[in-house]
Amino acid sequence: ELLLALLRYSIPRAPSTISELRLACLVTSDQNLFRQLRRKLKPLSGTDEMLLGAVGSDNVRAVDTNATEGAFAAEIKISQFQKRMRVGKEVEVEFIAQARLWRLSFFASSQDRPRSPRWGSWCVGLSLMESSPPTWVDSRLIIQDQPVQDVIDEEQSKPKPTISLRIKSPGELVPMNAFTHVNQTKQIVVSLEESIMGQTQQFGGTSYIASDEVLRARLETRLSKQGSECVIM
Repeated sequence: ELLLALLRYSIPRAPSTISELRLACLVTSDQNLFRQLRRKLKPLSGTDEMLLGAVGSDNVRAVDTNATEGAFAAEIKISQFQKRMRVGKEVEVEFIAQARLWRLSFFASSQDRPRSPRWGSWCVGLSLMESSPPTWVDSRLIIQDQPVQDVIDEEQSKPKPTISLRIKSPGELVPMNAFTHVNQTKQIVVSLEESIMGQTQQFGGTSYIASDEVLRARLETRLSKQGSECVIM
């Protein structure tokens, strides 16, 4: 609380100060402090501020689940997801897990070339931020159906298939600000359309987004080379 209070009186903040504060959170693996600091250090964009209003900011709760495999799970809540994607074309969250600083982003693809998601499709990207050691990544993003309560229609009340997207690195994942070598990559990108129901995230009234307009997703990750089996936590 003292640190947060001091930050209120230390404006403007030098980029080096911001970098040091982020590094301090990373070194201590303090996700809770990082979440509070990020709200102070990285204000919302004008678009997000307009769309979110008093609704509140996004939230990530990350838990290291298996030290041997370097596994973690992150519960993610993104407010006004569809509106922000349609207007701003990108939504991102950052969090700390397994001694690394992660960035998970949703964005509309602006490229239309071989082996890239088609232009305009909604994608998810996973990357490492500054000061994070390289690692292999095998993960799965899970978005479950959010059925409406008190639905009389039996067909509508049946839960739909879970959206499950495999996010695996073709090589070692390195921070966005690092130089890459052979068999290294800075970001893993997967189109939501790779899951049967993933494309419905763009549709109004989709049952995968709750009535409060919050996207709820779970990222299950193992820091190792991918195998033929799915990631299960």
